[in-house]
Amino acid sequence: MDVQIVSKKLITPSHLQNMTISFMDQLISPRTVPFIFYYSANGSNIRADSVVERQKSLMGKSLSEILTLYYPLAGRYIKIMDAFTFSLFTNGWAKACKVGINDVTIIPNFESGILFPPRDISEYKVIQPLTKSKSDQVVTKRFVFNAKTISELKADHQATRLNCKPSTIEVLTALIWRAQINAARARFGCLRTSVLLEVMNLRGTEDDDDELEEFFFSKVIMKPYIEIFEEIKKGEGDVHVFSSLRNFPFYEVDFGWGKPDWVSFAPRPCKGVLFIDGKDGDAGVEAWVTMEEKEMTYFRKDPSIMIT
Repeated sequence: MDVQIVSKKLITPSHLQNMTISFMDQLISPRTVPFIFYYSANGSNIRADSVVERQKSLMGKSLSEILTLYYPLAGRYIKIMDAFTFSLFTNGWAKACKVGINDVTIIPNFESGILFPPRDISEYKVIQPLTKSKSDQVVTKRFVFNAKTISELKADHQATRLNCKPSTIEVLTALIWRAQINAARARFGCLRTSVLLEVMNLRGTEDDDDELEEFFFSKVIMKPYIEIFEEIKKGEGDVHVFSSLRNFPFYEVDFGWGKPDWVSFAPRPCKGVLFIDGKDGDAGVEAWVTMEEKEMTYFRKDPSIMIT
């Protein structure tokens, strides 16, 4: 899929220009996960030039308004955004465009720097580039798991492990990670060290009786890093980052011409796996896998992956 940027616009409020980021935000190197929202023009006159121009004007106006609430995003520092906060922002922007800024009721909280104060992170620098490929030849492929396939995977797992009821993301993570390990073994001719990092949304959960603010606008979402093996630092092992964007309201983003028919990602330079709800409404899941092209060849031939 070829994505062409047709225009760019930078809109910055004149106030609220400074903020203190959290320790968790410090740990994450800046990266972009491009989303694409697909809308149908069937049954409407959205294709008319006058309508298109009006919608573009409304989107620009509402963007400048919503950025007064999400002011850090008005600059070039988007390091603090994750999937949850992105869904808040896009839905807020869409609502402002459709019915007006006064009806946007969810207000983000930018005080995560108080909960996780910034600190010296020089000792953590080693973990920042682990998911970056040493090769420019990385590719992104989409694998679709329908509801029937997911149910069969769960049944197979439960048949061998009594009293274990894995979630959808757990069985898919296990399946894909195993295929990644097999692909690396086929490529290098040996079983390599493999580390799984799982990104989680901790908002709304409790820890030591302190509940995390539901609308914290920050990457307060990661499990503590496990000890990274020396083989990883030497390039003799692999780190696989998994993140689930399921159940976030991306399919509710309505700027005034209906909800999106599909939400997808564009290719990205960092290796990892992103899960998102399928477009068919059958409880299916899409897995967007980014890895080095040489390993992708082996990965796609894995019997467990070929079922998709």
